[in-house]
Amino acid sequence: MTKKWTPEIEQRFTELRLHKLMGNHLTETEQKELADMTAMVERVESETTALKRLETEQITLDSVLEKAQIENKALVQLFKQQALLIADSKQWLAEFEQRYAMIQNAFTQLTTHSLAT
Repeated sequence: MTKKWTPEIEQRFTELRLHKLMGNHLTETEQKELADMTAMVERVESETTALKRLETEQITLDSVLEKAQIENKALVQLFKQQALLIADSKQWLAEFEQRYAMIQNAFTQLTTHSLAT
């Protein structure tokens, strides 16, 4: 179980560091206590750095996702336009085939020859 950083621990950490910085000798117990607190600070800083990195990655991924969603919407619109174009083309082709058949029939009736190739 890891200890949580509390105001009391912070105060003790500051006292031990100041004591050491002033050139005073720390007891073995105080040295271990300071080392444990320093390790705790380093662990928290490491976790904070990792968390910030993950948050930055999340922001980047959110941006990539948003861009992909916008592109997907645009592609859906293009596919819908393409489907309409295909449907229109089929309808126009059917009309042209019908008109050509009418012309063929009329030509055949007038000339008794066929336009068919």
